[in-house]
Amino acid sequence: MTDLRERMEHLVDEVPAYVVPDARRAWAAGARRRLARRIGAGVAVVVLVALTAGLVGVLPRSSDVPPADGERGSGVDGYPSRIEKPWILRDLPDRPGPLAATVELETDHFIAVSPSGDVWRIVQEQRAGDFFPSLSADGRMIGYLADHGAYVLRDLVTGAETRFEEIGDNANDPSRPEVWWTQAQVPGYWSPDGSTHLVQAWRWDADRSNLVLLLGTDGSLRQVERPGSEAYPVGWLDDGLLGWLTVAGKGRRATAGLAVTDETGAVLRRAPLDLPARLLPALNQWSGSLSPDGARLGVAVPDEQSWVVSTFATSDGARTAQVQTAMDVWEPCSMSWRGRDLVLPVLGDGPPELVTRSGERVMAADPALNAYCVMTAGDALGGDRHRAVGDLFGTTWLSWHWRQVLLDFCGALALAATFTWFLRRRGRHLRRA
Repeated sequence: MTDLRERMEHLVDEVPAYVVPDARRAWAAGARRRLARRIGAGVAVVVLVALTAGLVGVLPRSSDVPPADGERGSGVDGYPSRIEKPWILRDLPDRPGPLAATVELETDHFIAVSPSGDVWRIVQEQRAGDFFPSLSADGRMIGYLADHGAYVLRDLVTGAETRFEEIGDNANDPSRPEVWWTQAQVPGYWSPDGSTHLVQAWRWDADRSNLVLLLGTDGSLRQVERPGSEAYPVGWLDDGLLGWLTVAGKGRRATAGLAVTDETGAVLRRAPLDLPARLLPALNQWSGSLSPDGARLGVAVPDEQSWVVSTFATSDGARTAQVQTAMDVWEPCSMSWRGRDLVLPVLGDGPPELVTRSGERVMAADPALNAYCVMTAGDALGGDRHRAVGDLFGTTWLSWHWRQVLLDFCGALALAATFTWFLRRRGRHLRRA
């Protein structure tokens, strides 16, 4: 009994360190522990929300379900204010719905952009670099050289595809079976109803440089004669009516004009355009663009260190506006429209942007994309502008890197919380020991 009593007395004399006889002190310690747990839970919630916001663009999207009719099935409904580089660049799905824009990268390949800002790679064979895709006005149809021996028309809502394997690139290979060839850095155009696509192409077996092709979504292929030796297509004025920017004469006697033809190439009317003769040698396949309603023709021409940007009425060729701007308009790149307001592709010291003649920035691309040219579907800029979080920071560096900054901040919080938890846990073990 004596030995047992001595052991019991020893336990009573030496109170364990984790037993606090002071009730007030014990209550305060418990309150601190509860507060630490709440702070830890709050930090965990913030980290999870930030990770979700930052990683949402990486999550896979279904490429099998088309947009429902009445939502985006009828046509493009807007455009993103910013085109941000995705962390994972996926291929364009079979049925992504109408697109708002295409963007040329420095690799001479292209990405597609949805109205909400989703970005996908347009799949083209490596040899088919710098062959520009073309969107219909409603953003539902796209035409492009898919590889060096096939031109493709795709319906982005239904996934239907029409291939023209008789059209290839301009790599001169006598053993190739293609009848026609197209070349890099030429624009294409869609009819207003999205059933016909104009492609500038040439025959391998004949010197017929004065032809263009009309490709139908039904698989048809028609040849159209240009209305002159120097005539550049600018699109459709209406169903069945093609517009052409023409130059006649040489030197000081050169004149510019608008020619309107039917889909066989027969000239229906011509209208002179009031452009200085000194500018006409600089006209090319990218100089002209028709507004979505076909009522205006926009022409942008370089003039020494500036650009002369004009609009004309397609009914009679009367000039409706003209400005001379120091903005660095980028070629090769098609102009865009917001209604009848011309929007210019600009590439200065920063990333490519779409800017109105008055200087308003409509859309910008992430510098990390290393892009050159942004081209929109005709109706896109007439829809809603989908703003992004980066717009809160204007044009600063943070506007393009807020996701990385947020994730770095949350990672630092998580690391600090983990380190604090470890120190507290180690301290409790030491006190108990």
